[in-house]
Amino acid sequence: MERRRALNLWTALSELGAVDRRRPVVDIAAAKATVAAVAALTDEAVARVRRVVDLARGA
Repeated sequence: MERRRALNLWTALSELGAVDRRRPVVDIAAAKATVAAVAALTDEAVARVRRVVDLARGA
């Protein structure tokens, strides 16, 4: 994933409360932390993201 998209994903995870710290500077550490945060998302958080995506698509 390109750096800009990775930063955007980290920001989204932060807004969801899935991460509460700054993104690690080292890319591999950031990737591991991102994967862990995504894997730990609750069903409620995933449903929230799906609703936002649906709204953005005009569904």
